[in-house]
Amino acid sequence: AFVFLEFLFCSWGGRPFADGIDGVSSMVVNFSNQSAEVLENEQPLRIEEYGFIPDSGGPGYNRGGLAIVRQYRFLEKEAVLQIRSDRTKFAPYGLQGGQSGRLCRTILNPGPAERLLPAKTYLTLREGDVLRHELAGSGGWGNPFDREPERVLQDVVNGKVSPAAAAKDYRVVIRSGGQEIDVMGTADERGKCRVQK
Repeated sequence: AFVFLEFLFCSWGGRPFADGIDGVSSMVVNFSNQSAEVLENEQPLRIEEYGFIPDSGGPGYNRGGLAIVRQYRFLEKEAVLQIRSDRTKFAPYGLQGGQSGRLCRTILNPGPAERLLPAKTYLTLREGDVLRHELAGSGGWGNPFDREPERVLQDVVNGKVSPAAAAKDYRVVIRSGGQEIDVMGTADERGKCRVQK
């Protein structure tokens, strides 16, 4: 017999003075994440993915913290799974013009026959089943079109924001290769946004 209990937390929202913090533990309870290596050694589970989700933090002058993903493969014959998650319908909101972070999703057996699970779930797992849990991203703070293009470029270089999201959410045009700002293109895109207002 075995029992596996995990409390996953994600990130802080953008603040007036800084971006949100990616991948934090809860401030109110004494829980932190469990390392994949320890978990795999002690439980009939394999961690197939654990990391941040690009483009998941709410756009803003100060970006919201990124969501995390954890994907488990069940290796025993059978188990009962219970999930109590949140933010599957209402995204973490932004403030002062910042936009919302992405929604939480839990998927059973990702792929062609995947099943999106409700926020509150109780079901039986079988050997080989895969559970993918994507937490919600945090909301941004302030107008994303006011974020300095250099900070957006740094997020692209660090894999936190894709070049496509930089163009769509921040109106910052990144040249092919993802290492340089198209200054004229960015000024043109941001100028269009201000005219539309």
